[in-house]
Amino acid sequence: MAITLFGGEKQRKEQADQSFAQKYPISSDSSQLQKTLSEAQIELVQIKNDQPTTSGGKRVRQRNITALSNRIMQIGRAHV
Repeated sequence: MAITLFGGEKQRKEQADQSFAQKYPISSDSSQLQKTLSEAQIELVQIKNDQPTTSGGKRVRQRNITALSNRIMQIGRAHV
């Protein structure tokens, strides 16, 4: 079952993706790539440990978890 994103939510997802892509760039330098991967994983743990109390905060948390997890996978594939 596919999830359909409507208007604003799709745009916010794309903004989260872009934000993490800028914050954690893919480098051709292996040591820099490893450092970036480690930093992204640390932030992901921090986001997962966050416990928002509002519905909006919960949506933002989940959106960021998804976007950062995807970015970590991209970095991991580039590291190989």
